[in-house]
Order: sequence, then structure tokens, then C-alpha cells
Amino acid sequence: MKKLVFVIILLLLTGGVATAQKISNAEFAEKVVERYLGLLNIGALRGDSILYMETTMTNTDLPGDTMVMIRCYQAPNRFRMELRYHDTLVHGSYTDGRGIYRMYDPETIDIDWMNVTRELYYERTPGYDFRGRLYNWKADGAELSYMGDTLFNGFPAIRIMVETPYVYNTIYYFERKTGMLFLSEVTSKYSSYTNNKTYDHADFHGYHEYMPFDKSLLPNIESYRVGESVVMHYTTYKYIPVDSDIFSKDDPWEK
Repeated sequence: MKKLVFVIILLLLTGGVATAQKISNAEFAEKVVERYLGLLNIGALRGDSILYMETTMTNTDLPGDTMVMIRCYQAPNRFRMELRYHDTLVHGSYTDGRGIYRMYDPETIDIDWMNVTRELYYERTPGYDFRGRLYNWKADGAELSYMGDTLFNGFPAIRIMVETPYVYNTIYYFERKTGMLFLSEVTSKYSSYTNNKTYDHADFHGYHEYMPFDKSLLPNIESYRVGESVVMHYTTYKYIPVDSDIFSKDDPWEK
């Protein structure tokens, strides 16, 4: 169980694409990323309901040992995440998007839910955001660059380097034909803006399958690799009625 918890907590359609030769390197990279975000169409998710996500996570080295991650999102900025092992909460966070920022992280913060600053909340939670790091790349101050085309298992792919302050540089692989992201590879190099503080992270993040949901496309089968361990994520999605307690109380399920 400890190994699985360690791996998880450390984390985290067609259309034309112009050729990189006709526009600048950065402009081409931005077009690739924005095309992908357009395909996901996250902005089309309903704001009058809560998107409820349940992810089963299985370490391929320990197939009988699973964890469950529950996430709730209400547009534009209400989030809740709970990571559970056999119904026991091992990690959690939530915000109402206005002034409540709470976390449960016994290993690094405290033994119970506690208030944290907005800055600490957004520093610790990006890895659990179902929208992915690319969704807020501009707000995060990321720089994009085209790394050239490549063949991945015989299929043409576009490589985009994303340099975001305070995190490791990441190379994203997109199918050239569809524009869909299928793999991200975390490098060992930082953006030039960081203080080079090291931290554990997933080496690879695979996007194996997307599912149509409402008017959006959402990843439902993913994998993460940390060292020699691979964890598979299987996610289901549904809408549930709005309940403000989910984003303002430690135990909203106990009515």
C-alpha cells in the first residue's frame, strides 16, 4: 500500500495544423496546444451541475491493491479531491474558488483538515486537476516550443516542449492526424525561472483513451510511471446536483 500511495501522491476529431515552417516555432507550438484544448472543449461542461469523477488506481506491480480518487468540479473554479484507500482518507483538498482553501495531508501538513493559503493550495493540487497542466498554460507563465516531428510506434507525432516556472520541463506528444495528446515525458531540467528545488514526480503520463462526455472529451484511461512502477487510472464521469457543502465542508457526504 505504501508503494502505491507514494506513486500516486507524487504525481499529477480531426482538423488541420499549419506547418511549423510557415510560422514561428512558438506560434506553431501554441496552435498545437490550443487545437488540443479545443478538442477537449472543457469550457462546454455545465456550470449548473457538479462534474463527479471517480478514478480507480491500480499499481501494475500490485494488481490486487487499489486506491480510489474522487474529484468534484463545478465551473469555473470549485474543486474537491479525496484520495482513499479502503475507504480511509489519505489525502484531500477542496476550495470554493473564493476564500476557502483546505487540505488534508497527514504526511506533510497535519493530521487533520486545515486551512492553507491560496498559494499553497495551488502549489500542491495541479497534479489532481482533470483538465491537465496545459489547460492553464498561459496563466502559469509557461513557454511553448516545437521540438520537431517524430514517429511513435510508427505513427507521426508532434513534440511540444513546455517550460513552466517551478516545475520540471515537460515534452508533450500529440498525434499529428487527430491533434490528441497521448503522452507527456517529464525531463530532469527546470525552467530557467526556478530555484532548482528537486521533487519527486512521474516520469511519463500516458493518455490511452478519451471518452465523449456531454459536449467535451475527457481522458478515462491513463497511466503514470514513477521509477519502475506503473499505475493505471480508470475514470468515470457523471453530473450530480449542485451542493455547496462539497466545496466548503470537510465531510460533505455526512448529511
